[in-house]
Amino acid sequence: MDQPHCLFEPHVVAFSPTFYDAATKKEKKTGQVFEVLNSAPKNHNTAWSGNRLFNAGDTKIIAPKGNLPIDAQSGKADSAGGEDLISISCDIHKWMTAKAAVFDHPFYAVTNGKGQFEIKDVPAGSEIEFCVWHESMDSASLKAAKKEKITLKAGETAVKDLKIK
Repeated sequence: MDQPHCLFEPHVVAFSPTFYDAATKKEKKTGQVFEVLNSAPKNHNTAWSGNRLFNAGDTKIIAPKGNLPIDAQSGKADSAGGEDLISISCDIHKWMTAKAAVFDHPFYAVTNGKGQFEIKDVPAGSEIEFCVWHESMDSASLKAAKKEKITLKAGETAVKDLKIK
């Protein structure tokens, strides 16, 4: 995520810094790091917070052309299905806000400018819970996401047309 001027770009990101390893019953690192950049010629502040148990948050000044890695967690280190929504803001420029969704699996997407998305490599035959979230549903968590259970067969794709009021 970047702060090229007085906004966060993109406004919403998603990533998975860990995955749940069923063999060890622990979260393992994927190598993905959430980093906020400041490509602007002036200082920006980045404040963030999520679930207080594992993403308590902080606030830091980022110098021009600097960066700030954020060690975000998807959930508790010994449970599967972890997810969190991190709220990001700038204490200097109050109108600057963004969101970062954190998952413990790779099956997520953020829509493009046309509202389109693709989630690749979903295991065939697995029942999955398809969830859709928008800031208008609940700007503080993913709990209000619209959910639907679906099962895909090998080679099958699912097309969903969704409307959010």
